[in-house]
Amino acid sequence: MKRLKTNPLTIAQLILIAAVLSTQSTARAKVMAQIDRSTLYEGESVSLRISSDAPTPVKPDLSALENDFTITSNSTSSQYSFINGQQSHATRWTILLTPKRKGNIRIPPIHLGSEATPAFTLTVDDFPEELAAALAEQLFIDVEVDVNRPIYVQQQIPYTLKFFYTGEIDNGSLDGPEIEDAVIEKLGKDKRYRETRNGTLFNVIERHFVISAEKSGQFTIPPSRFKGHASIPYPDTDKPDTGTLDNRGFINLQPFTHRLSRIDRPVQAESEAFSLQVKPRPNQTAKHWLPAEQLQLLDSWASNPPRIKTGEPVTRTVTIQTKGLTGSQLPSLDLPEPQGARIYSEPPKIKSQTDGETVYGSSIQSFTYISSQLGILTVPAVTLEWWDVEKNKMQTASLPKWEINVTKGNANPEASPAIKPDRDNQTVDATDPSEALVMENGYSRDILVAFFVLMFITTGILFFNRQRRATANEKIQSSAQKPDINVLLGNIEKDCLNRAPDQAAKSLLALAQELWRENPPKTLGEIALQIQEGKQTILELDRQLYGKNDGIWDSRKLLALVKQGLQKKSGPVNPSSGILRPLYPQH
Repeated sequence: MKRLKTNPLTIAQLILIAAVLSTQSTARAKVMAQIDRSTLYEGESVSLRISSDAPTPVKPDLSALENDFTITSNSTSSQYSFINGQQSHATRWTILLTPKRKGNIRIPPIHLGSEATPAFTLTVDDFPEELAAALAEQLFIDVEVDVNRPIYVQQQIPYTLKFFYTGEIDNGSLDGPEIEDAVIEKLGKDKRYRETRNGTLFNVIERHFVISAEKSGQFTIPPSRFKGHASIPYPDTDKPDTGTLDNRGFINLQPFTHRLSRIDRPVQAESEAFSLQVKPRPNQTAKHWLPAEQLQLLDSWASNPPRIKTGEPVTRTVTIQTKGLTGSQLPSLDLPEPQGARIYSEPPKIKSQTDGETVYGSSIQSFTYISSQLGILTVPAVTLEWWDVEKNKMQTASLPKWEINVTKGNANPEASPAIKPDRDNQTVDATDPSEALVMENGYSRDILVAFFVLMFITTGILFFNRQRRATANEKIQSSAQKPDINVLLGNIEKDCLNRAPDQAAKSLLALAQELWRENPPKTLGEIALQIQEGKQTILELDRQLYGKNDGIWDSRKLLALVKQGLQKKSGPVNPSSGILRPLYPQH
């Protein structure tokens, strides 16, 4: 039996390999951390960077930071390399921290499994007043409101907002004024450009609104506000000897030297507020209150000039065009019915547009005339009074009357009774064989009379039965077509979940018409006027339909409003009493 010999070199090599592997294992587990500075001002943030060479790193536990810091952001990056047979891993976390208080604050060790980072101490100072004043000159809001002319209730007040800033805006929100008892419309999209003021080049965001006060009296437009985070050039305070820059400590300055000339901090700005006096409606105002810059009526017939035949419908379209009013503010027209004709109206189609400076509203309404008499049909003139905000007086828009010659049509109008011949004074010509036969044969005349009487009775019975069946069918059809409240609610919920504002508006209108049958609304604007709560939600949907809402429509508000119930205001709500009956009324 042979004895195996042990090679000493082999054992030494194994020991060396184990030592190398142990060293590599220890290197992979190394954790490092650094901060970009140790002194900062209140409201500023500090960047904490943590790196680990472990092949499978453990995520840092940041719970120890929650008491003294707000974690503004947290990003992760990984790197893998293989060089000369050696592989390495690197995982880095960049954590942006905003201190919650002033003074000396300690960043405690951050644990990554069994490893931990070193602790750091920060000094948070007050933001110097001279720097705050200089910073305010580099980020501010200007607003323009015309307060030099009389303003009436529901008149549109132009409101222009301009946000000036230097540097870069990382994130934030620019909000226009929020006012109770007022309707605020955003006009068009934001304008972005650059403008130089006092030798400084600013970035500018310009935004236009129109505001309509719902009540007369003292009216205050609160400030517009911006709140966000910005990187702004370091202001020149004209005090180089203050040592402001020199006493700001940094660790590892090379990657962060840009901070010596810029301020990265939360910022906010607000505009001034405005107060003005809103006048009530003048005493001499007519049926509708329409404060506008311009208003005109347009007339259009199916044929020009209009041609009307008895018993045949003819369509007329009347359009209201305004500058300074939205479509929802325009009324349904009440046209007088001419003598010798019937008139039917359809609900108006409203529309609102903007050129970025003001709003333009229109209402298109169709009317159908059916004449029952031959001859001249006089269609009365149409008038609509409105308040001219430019001239500060009442104006009247009008359409002239029409004189239209009505000719005979193919339809069966309400005919005049036929002339009955006078048999008593009629002379019979004995030379007429047929008449002589009847006169000579009394039985033939009786049979003929009986035949016509029987025909008349039979026709009457058939007509009566047909009408009764038609009425019954209409009642059944009307009952079958009567909308179910639960179905309507389900339609609105589905439309809101699908974020479909067009369908949601139709479903909401159908629901309101079913709930308020005594005075059914025909537009979203009428719903907003009659509803007890949720007016702004309805108007937001209306603005979304006509492209006046830049943002995403928040359908949750409408769904919550409908679920809590559409409560109608108690008492009179300025109803559109002049609305004519529809062309095809339901029984």
